[in-house]
Amino acid sequence: MPHVDVTVISDAICPWCFIGKRHLALALADLPDEIAVSVAWQPFELNPAMPPGGMSRRDYRTAKFGSWERSLALDAQVEAAARGAGIEIHHERMTRTPNTFAAHRLIWLAGRHGVQQSVVDELFARYFVNGEDIGDARVLADAADAGGLYGVDVPAFLESREGGDRGTWRAGPRPPARHRRRADVHHQWPDRPVGCPAPRGAARSHSRGQLSAAYRHRHRWYVDYLAGPCDSSIHPLSSRRPGP
Repeated sequence: MPHVDVTVISDAICPWCFIGKRHLALALADLPDEIAVSVAWQPFELNPAMPPGGMSRRDYRTAKFGSWERSLALDAQVEAAARGAGIEIHHERMTRTPNTFAAHRLIWLAGRHGVQQSVVDELFARYFVNGEDIGDARVLADAADAGGLYGVDVPAFLESREGGDRGTWRAGPRPPARHRRRADVHHQWPDRPVGCPAPRGAARSHSRGQLSAAYRHRHRWYVDYLAGPCDSSIHPLSSRRPGP
């Protein structure tokens, strides 16, 4: 059976990544049955300089966007896009902007136990739907349990340093630039996480087309451009630039 490996690079607090995951699921459901697809999640940190305990979302967003009113307007745009994908995002329930380093470690651990997709779903839902603080160890442990990560002492894992080396999260070498452009996706570290806009002059292709292109090239590809616009300050974990 033909097989395609898709790696999505995202942050657990990126709303466009949440929306993009839904779009990706719809694209996968639309693929021919004879094509098998494996999806793996690798990390971005939107705010690598965020204090370990996170901070007030209102304070953070007001400082970032100049006013709370501007933040609310942007939230409304996200909520509208989410509804179009069949998702209800509740920004009014979100009081904290968390540090997501521990969440990325948990996603890494879930991948080693074959339950990465369900744990990612739990993290997105807990943050964007329930308004929970996914930087909190108790919330992460609950998400792991609900996502099927059984037989693992998650609190002990979070207290350890396992999975804390950003280098262990990275994947293989970049394919030739001509293939990246043709498939309209990025390999290794893209300039944007899943859901962000293509660079000027690049075509925005349907996600099914992206997967089909990936299959044609028989390479391991990283999906991009699935949802909508993201903050230009987003950068990969390999970068040492300070957060926004």
